[in-house]
Amino acid sequence: MRTFFTLIISFLFCAVLLAQAPSVVADNVANNGSMYYFHGKKVARTSTNILLVVWTDVNGAGGQINYSVYDDAFGIWSPASAISSAGDRADKPAIAADGLGNIYASWQERNTSGENYMIMYSKFDGLSWSTPVKVSLHDADECEETSIEVDSQNNIWIVYNNDGAGDPNEFVYAVKSTDGGSTWSTTAEALSSSGLIDGSITNGRCTLAAGPDGKLVATWHNGQPWDSARREISVNQYNGTSWSGEVMVSDTTTADRSANWYPTVAVDNASNIYVIYHTNNTSSDTLNRRYLLLQKKGWDETWDQSVTSTIYIDTGGDMLGTSAIADDDGRVHLVFQASVPADTNGLDANYYVYTSDQGQTWSTPLRVGRPDYDGGYATLSNKIRSSAGVDIAFRESNVPLVNDTPETAVVYVNLPYPLVDVKDDITPVEYDLLSNYPNPFNPTTTISFSIAQSGNVQLNVFDILGNKVNTLLDSEMSSGRFELQWNGRDSKNNFLASGIYLIMMKSVSGTQTIKVNLLK
Repeated sequence: MRTFFTLIISFLFCAVLLAQAPSVVADNVANNGSMYYFHGKKVARTSTNILLVVWTDVNGAGGQINYSVYDDAFGIWSPASAISSAGDRADKPAIAADGLGNIYASWQERNTSGENYMIMYSKFDGLSWSTPVKVSLHDADECEETSIEVDSQNNIWIVYNNDGAGDPNEFVYAVKSTDGGSTWSTTAEALSSSGLIDGSITNGRCTLAAGPDGKLVATWHNGQPWDSARREISVNQYNGTSWSGEVMVSDTTTADRSANWYPTVAVDNASNIYVIYHTNNTSSDTLNRRYLLLQKKGWDETWDQSVTSTIYIDTGGDMLGTSAIADDDGRVHLVFQASVPADTNGLDANYYVYTSDQGQTWSTPLRVGRPDYDGGYATLSNKIRSSAGVDIAFRESNVPLVNDTPETAVVYVNLPYPLVDVKDDITPVEYDLLSNYPNPFNPTTTISFSIAQSGNVQLNVFDILGNKVNTLLDSEMSSGRFELQWNGRDSKNNFLASGIYLIMMKSVSGTQTIKVNLLK
């Protein structure tokens, strides 16, 4: 009987590895901006647990916006379908979920190559998408690089820019719907003030973050009138009634960088604002040294251009992707793109970190995605629900160990919530350990584990008969000490019955199993 039980466990564990690895949403997608850009989120999960990813497919009539929905029952993604029906090209989508079971999308579109881009909108009600409608209000200009967010009062906001209209007529604009997307603003509010976005396609890419009480924050970077190559970070706050006006928040005096750029923003439940961006090195640098920085303030405080913390330093590549979101527990989650250390193939990867102390310290970066695949342009969902974990979507090469392949894959990863990195013990880890407390437990137990050697780590839960009931973790992890909470639920978020369960950890060092007792 013991041999038979062991065989069952081994078989089920292999099945878990196949089902819970980073999942490919779409493969062999042309590498021409499939997940551009990170200011607009590409993954969303509804309050009814519908998970959806969007991307651009340039093979569809020059370019269409595609989407796929995850099928929980079969553990697969639906075949790609188009949201848009552009005559020439649709590009650069963004999506956001509300609290009512809907997902909203915006993107730029044109019907002929001679037309200007316009900003389009559609609503997914859980079954189908509404007919796309135009929401941009500057038909004489190129309207581009949109993003979308839903505030705490379920108002829908869409931002875009009209870069190319020329000084002094270039702005970042916002439009709003207060009725679930049925009608939209008849005038667009200018969030930027100078009238000059300054030409570069990287400028004016605005991202949004919702806070409590209808609050909203917008951030973007621009070139400066005194130095068009010097990008700086701008922020505008909406207090539920009106926008406060553009404020430059980055440090314009620092000489060790040529730019502060590619920002993201999060607002926590105490209305603290977290603006995160990275620097670019100067032309005289013999070694790339780019800093991922946080600037934080309370809602009514004044920006003082000081850096709250340095999150990461990269000496290899370009941190072209940043995406942040604050959850209801006050944690701020962040994904970013950086070079792979000690890599000789020019690979980048996406990394996940979070902070539980308002940005003073950050967890050890956790690489997400498939080992040996070039990755980038990751975004988080606009809402994190603890029962569902952290949703991340990004693009990767479609073959390993090759940078910037002609075709790419759209990839999705889910991280358990919360994964807590224990930072206060700096003693080197010599061997793997696994334990939990309390035990017995009801309804939550904390699983403590130590990883001696970096690599893939899986934590899986089995019942006493050897049936797999949940996968708590399947990720590439650095060595260190970690904690993870399990709420006594199965993979479909159902409460499990009282009884004995087995938690199995597998790492490059081997396998360990502990017995836990769930009480009701």
